[in-house]
Amino acid sequence: MLPPSVIAQAMRAAAPFPGGPTFDILCQAIAIATTTWLPTGVNLVGVSTGVVGAGTATGALFFAGTPAIVLGAIGTTLTGVNAPLLATTLSVGLTTGLAGLTYLGVSAGVGLGTDLSRVVVANPVTLAQTLRGVHTGLCAAGGGTGAVVPGFYEALAGAIVGVMLTGGTLPPTGVVAPTSPLGPSSSVGVSTSVPV
Repeated sequence: MLPPSVIAQAMRAAAPFPGGPTFDILCQAIAIATTTWLPTGVNLVGVSTGVVGAGTATGALFFAGTPAIVLGAIGTTLTGVNAPLLATTLSVGLTTGLAGLTYLGVSAGVGLGTDLSRVVVANPVTLAQTLRGVHTGLCAAGGGTGAVVPGFYEALAGAIVGVMLTGGTLPPTGVVAPTSPLGPSSSVGVSTSVPV
């Protein structure tokens, strides 16, 4: 799993504004919450090709999130002149910070070969809950209370999920290694994985 500090730094670097202590806490909260949530909140499905059998699918992911995806996800909750700046920060920061995130899963039908997976499920409800807890805790350490804007954490979770759903295998990293004896023919199978 990528360390939260990598994601937080990528968001800080992507911000088209100077930031400050409150922004830094938000970046840390998003990074910690996202890395905590990834293994249970995100699922990938892929196509494996190679030699018939069963195997373990592994690979690294890339993300193609854009500011438009983020703006669409935050909808009418987070608006104003700074919304496009936040959208750029989240989309560029997350796509950069999450680049190379690894996944691990099982391949049915293929025991040795290649795998191409993509993110098909990302749960915004559990991410919003995790984000609320982490951000509130970080703010409390400095005497604050966290966000009071209704729907704030849900909007951020929706934006993060929007970026996550652009995730797919970074070729040629998707591979399948055998976990049982291989058959005598080629095959196409299905893989199911989670970020690790």
